[in-house]
Amino acid sequence: MTIPASLKGFYASPVALNTEKKWIVAVVGRDILLADAAGVAKDPIIDSDATDKLRFFCQRKISIGQWLARDCEVWELMPEVAATEGFTVISLRDVLMVAGEEIFALACRAVQLLDWQDTHRFCGRCGEPNKASDKEHALTCDGCNINNYPRISPCMVAGEEIFALACRAVQLLDWQDTHRFCGRCGEPNKASDKEHALTCDGCNINNYPRISPCVIVLVTRGDHCLLARNHSWPVNRFSAVAGYLEAGESAEHALHREVFEEVGVEIDNIRYIGSQSWPYPGQLMLGFIANAVTDKITVDGIEIAEARWFRYDQLPGTTAPIGIIAGRLVQQYVAEATEAFG
Repeated sequence: MTIPASLKGFYASPVALNTEKKWIVAVVGRDILLADAAGVAKDPIIDSDATDKLRFFCQRKISIGQWLARDCEVWELMPEVAATEGFTVISLRDVLMVAGEEIFALACRAVQLLDWQDTHRFCGRCGEPNKASDKEHALTCDGCNINNYPRISPCMVAGEEIFALACRAVQLLDWQDTHRFCGRCGEPNKASDKEHALTCDGCNINNYPRISPCVIVLVTRGDHCLLARNHSWPVNRFSAVAGYLEAGESAEHALHREVFEEVGVEIDNIRYIGSQSWPYPGQLMLGFIANAVTDKITVDGIEIAEARWFRYDQLPGTTAPIGIIAGRLVQQYVAEATEAFG
């Protein structure tokens, strides 16, 4: 099968071509199993010839299309597979750090299809079991004549404008789901037909979608920038310092506080760079670049495991991709530093 170059090697299809060899995306929960190469876990797409150790742990298989002219399947594996020699389990987000965007999108598709099947086993209208189609990715209720198709995450297949629109959609659903009842009296809220508001008539309280503003800042010192590693992140993964605004704070005040609390550095000359909606569940990330006034680093030991000064052309192996605000901050600083310092 010839895959158009514009598809970058992947053809999404429920139909297998029965190729002699296959590619396997191995999923454990919502994490991805990577094959180790030369002692380093870096390959999310596993050759079927190397899956003998995994077959015992496989609970479910779904054909997700073709990758580089081979059939590609997602395998749902038991948690016990994590102890298998030659393989490493990492989070789905971390796949973006060890592979390209095309591989990341493929892994996302694998996880989404498994999650979609799990959450659509029964018809949402009548409660009877759905049946899987052998012609397309669809789960069908024969009695209601309803086909259920996988939901798509637009941030993986579209630009920032579509991603922002999808963020709004997710945030509104989450807000409605978590504000069904009045927080004061416990009675059900009613949806307004004039605005996005949920109202308690008895208390005369309107609830509006909540946005949680956060600040993120790349602190710089000449040809070096400060990057920090969160306690929950793997070794050598670094990003800019970030945190929530406290009640009554300005963005600038929050920047000074967060940087000093987390890494012990004082800053000035704060420059606003841009913002990004982040639906986890309802943040608005405000991005800045600032200059360091002091350079001694003292990590808080709670959120931050380590922080260092990195020269602009000697950044760590794993930093944020440019598709998110942290990556954009780094990209802009590198461009400015390259022009200034060569």
